[in-house]
Amino acid sequence: MISRFQDFKFQQQIYSQVILFA
Repeated sequence: MISRFQDFKFQQQIYSQVILFA
């Protein structure tokens, strides 16, 4: 479960970065 939560946070970070680059 923790692994899934970490993956979610990681995806959110990448998503926010992508928006910044967009």
